[in-house]
Amino acid sequence: MDLRITHSHNWLGSILGKSVEESGGAHSIATTLLAKSGSRRSLLVMATLGLIFGIPLFGPVGIVLLTPLAATVAKEAQLCTLRVALPLVITLSIN
Repeated sequence: MDLRITHSHNWLGSILGKSVEESGGAHSIATTLLAKSGSRRSLLVMATLGLIFGIPLFGPVGIVLLTPLAATVAKEAQLCTLRVALPLVITLSIN
C-alpha cells in the first residue's frame, strides 16, 4: 500500500474520531451499549465492536476512530481505560 494513502487514512480517522468525541456521539453510543448489555459485559461489547469495525476499516484507523468510544465506555462503566481498550485493539489487529 502506498504510504501517502496510509497517512491520509490515519489523518481522516483522527478527524472523525475527534468529531465523534466532541459531538457527544461516543457518549450516546456508550450509554446505549451499556444500557443494553450492562457494565459487566462492556469488555465483550468492545471486542465485538472491534470485530465489526475491523472488517471495513484499516487497523490504525479503527483504533483512532474507536478510542474515544473506549474511553467513554470505561468512564461510564467505572473501569480502567486500558482494560476496556485492550479487547478493542486486539480484535482490530486480528482483521
